[in-house]
Amino acid sequence: MFFLSGKIAVVTGAASGIGLAVADRFRAAGGIVVGIDRAPAEHCLVADVSDETALAAAFDAVVAE
Repeated sequence: MFFLSGKIAVVTGAASGIGLAVADRFRAAGGIVVGIDRAPAEHCLVADVSDETALAAAFDAVVAE
């Protein structure tokens, strides 16, 4: 078991599959998780990680919070 209390993780592909599993595991370990995905989903910002401008905007939104 590992602990992420007080840590913030940004997980790409967090709407489904491996990304969702990673995000859930990090949350269970006490981390604050912000997901980024092309598909709208709970706990996710919508951005295409292959689009540098969209990804930068997503990270700016994370930092602003």
